[in-house]
Amino acid sequence: MMKAMGLAALIGFACLDAHAWTLNEVSVLIPLPTRAEFTKTLAPADLGLGGPLLPRAVYGELPRLILGGNPELIYNEQLRVVAMRIDPCFHEGPAPLACRRQLRLVWQPLEFPTRGKSASALDAAVHSFHDFDENDWPDFLKEWRELVRTPAAPLGIHPRLQAEGLNGETWTKLRALVLRYVGEKNLSRATGMNVDPIGSLWVFAGVDVADGVYRRIRVPRVNRGAQGFFIDPTKLQEFRASLNPYPEDQIAWLNLLNNSEQFDPDRDRDALLEALTQAARIENPRLENTGGIDCVSCHVAQTVRMWGERRGLAKILRAELSEFTYPDSAKSADAGTGFVNRLRAFGYFLDETNISRRTLNESLEVVRHLKAETP
Repeated sequence: MMKAMGLAALIGFACLDAHAWTLNEVSVLIPLPTRAEFTKTLAPADLGLGGPLLPRAVYGELPRLILGGNPELIYNEQLRVVAMRIDPCFHEGPAPLACRRQLRLVWQPLEFPTRGKSASALDAAVHSFHDFDENDWPDFLKEWRELVRTPAAPLGIHPRLQAEGLNGETWTKLRALVLRYVGEKNLSRATGMNVDPIGSLWVFAGVDVADGVYRRIRVPRVNRGAQGFFIDPTKLQEFRASLNPYPEDQIAWLNLLNNSEQFDPDRDRDALLEALTQAARIENPRLENTGGIDCVSCHVAQTVRMWGERRGLAKILRAELSEFTYPDSAKSADAGTGFVNRLRAFGYFLDETNISRRTLNESLEVVRHLKAETP
């Protein structure tokens, strides 16, 4: 009898687990299209809910994605959705705020190398944020789940989309679902990150959208409408970088980014602990949200941590850092090289998958929230 009860319990838990949300269901990385699939991608001017997915006027408010590039060519022929993320409780700022239910689209300019079969992504991006009301969200979420359902696996290119390609049934239906629920009508924010031709300078900026009015976002910790990041492209495993503007109260962080080679683990232990604590906090969505982190610091936190790991500092400072480190991060390996020119949070560097630890941890939080909300 006990054996039968135990078996029934195991079957019950297995059924629950089989229906539990997984990382690749909440954060969907789309495979880079082949030439034959390119027309099946989502483009900015594609008509969705109430208008284009990313209106030309909103795109024009963002930094020019490729310095020296043709903005019209990029918008019309290159910029495509490469990833999508659902969030049942997006919020910003230091105090508890009401949840905003969102689908976020990640856009990158794509091009086809002369001999390449699949597209390559340029190192620039736009994020568009689309809010749902309480009436539409449950229906959208149910349909979304049915289309993206996949067994638990490390966060990466969505397994079903990778297996079927963009001509397959899953993407065809998922694309139609997005166009039905997402568009100009529920666009609440757009952010952009551009790059110079040699990959040494990036500028971040964005706008909030409400009733057709665009309001420039003030970058947290620097209170400006944009923020730049410059590196020495000849030193990709060490920081020789500058932020403009920079958070003035983060001295150890700034010194590390300015010249990481000058730091000695013994002499500069306190400063290194302060900088690596900053990286751990930024990567932990339970401690920091986007309302309290400047753009550059958010995008370089992973490379700072990985720099510390290469130096052996993660082991030396493990006890001190454990208080700030997100507890479930080990569930998925880093999808990144640790090079200082890899600022991508969720997308591609050329044809290389880039997924930041912050994105992984946020995805784990979304899974946790959805498990509680839709068991």
